[in-house]
Amino acid sequence: MVELMGKRLNPFVLSFERLKSIAEKIIEHLPHCERISMYARITNIKTKTTEELKVLRSLGINHLYIGIETGHDETLTRIHKGTQTMQAVRGSRNCLSRNYCKWTGRL
Repeated sequence: MVELMGKRLNPFVLSFERLKSIAEKIIEHLPHCERISMYARITNIKTKTTEELKVLRSLGINHLYIGIETGHDETLTRIHKGTQTMQAVRGSRNCLSRNYCKWTGRL
């Protein structure tokens, strides 16, 4: 998790340029690193273009964990998740179809 102004955030909330810079530093110092895994929200992924996602994937950021805590919209609202169930399902399918996210459940 990334902490910013006292709030814990998913690392994928960072800008494309910042994530790219971090990945390049990891490659520089750990050239045999094959995978950079991190947590992400659907809302964070949607801020990146398909081309940006391809670049990040080529730099090793190739394993995102999407936290979908529940399929209950009222609970999602109460925990300030930022998405509703169907948005999360559509976003997850989009991410999966681009071969970017890993999924262990069923959509």
